[in-house]
Amino acid sequence: SQAFIPTEVKTGASSQSETKGFMEDQTLSGSTRNWYANELKRHENRFTYKDHGVEKTTPRRINWVQGTILDYSSGFTQGTVGFSTQVAAYNAIALDRDANDIAGKNNRTLTHSNGDAVGQWSKLGLANLKARVSNTTLVVGRQNFSSPTIDVIGNRALPSSFQGVGLHSEEFNNLSFDAGSFDRVSPRSEQGLRKFRSEYGDNAKITTDRASVAGLNYQPLESLKTSLYATNVEDFWNQYYFGAVHDLGDNAVLGLNTNFNYYKTLDTGKKALGDINNDTYSLAFGLTHQAHTVTLSYQQVIGDEYFDYLNETNGIYLANSLLSDFNGPNEKSMQLAYSINMAQYGIPGLK
Repeated sequence: SQAFIPTEVKTGASSQSETKGFMEDQTLSGSTRNWYANELKRHENRFTYKDHGVEKTTPRRINWVQGTILDYSSGFTQGTVGFSTQVAAYNAIALDRDANDIAGKNNRTLTHSNGDAVGQWSKLGLANLKARVSNTTLVVGRQNFSSPTIDVIGNRALPSSFQGVGLHSEEFNNLSFDAGSFDRVSPRSEQGLRKFRSEYGDNAKITTDRASVAGLNYQPLESLKTSLYATNVEDFWNQYYFGAVHDLGDNAVLGLNTNFNYYKTLDTGKKALGDINNDTYSLAFGLTHQAHTVTLSYQQVIGDEYFDYLNETNGIYLANSLLSDFNGPNEKSMQLAYSINMAQYGIPGLK
């Protein structure tokens, strides 16, 4: 529908007013994921690694890890201001422990200094306190956080998480706000915390002390959703994001989904990663008929440096960021994709 939605303060019961209590709303959940990767380099390229001090090369590397999460969340206490807590234990078991398969220290499988796999390890993936007023929640500690520039990434056996302060507010019917400031990341394949670094920086030793973001999500029409965010990564860059998603038609007959993403990145502070002046965007059109979707996507980097984002985050909402990001200097890429949703054929959850 193209009907305009006027912005209004939410009326009636709020999330906080409906809480039943700290113990009454508590939850305990568990999940597990089996993650396997097998990579083969072509054209005489090799992975180089050290096995107990001996340098070796191999065209293939293999990682196989079982990840398990046990997540406890209390309910919010009753009252004008509600408080709750969340603690999640993360555990990883290396199913392939051969140093010659892993082919590199801490490459997706946590290893000892000599290259041998750590057989199993655990950590607190999440540990935070929350305070809520009405429909606004403040989170302090190790947490999940989602935005177009700082976003938890969960494409391995375990996800990342961030340490700092996060805020999410939904006081309006079609307008929400997010803000966060973080000084450490808990990586997907490591036990401890470390400073943020760039995904494509020349030197992995270049780190930043803080990454902060603020933004809003606005739905002016029933068929149109937009997002606008600004991010400061200390001494790396200032990054600005705009996104829009529009739906037209009826998917039961024929629906058109249009998805636009745009990033503007400029160096800041000490310019630890050098000069940056980068515009990157993607535009995707998806046609859906019942269970079938065909998508055409175009993506372009305008700038003499990579479109960069923070390591151990999913801060790249570009259409062609798949197994590769297609984000090289001045790179252009096009994607044609077909997907089928098997729920309509009696297998819900399978795509």
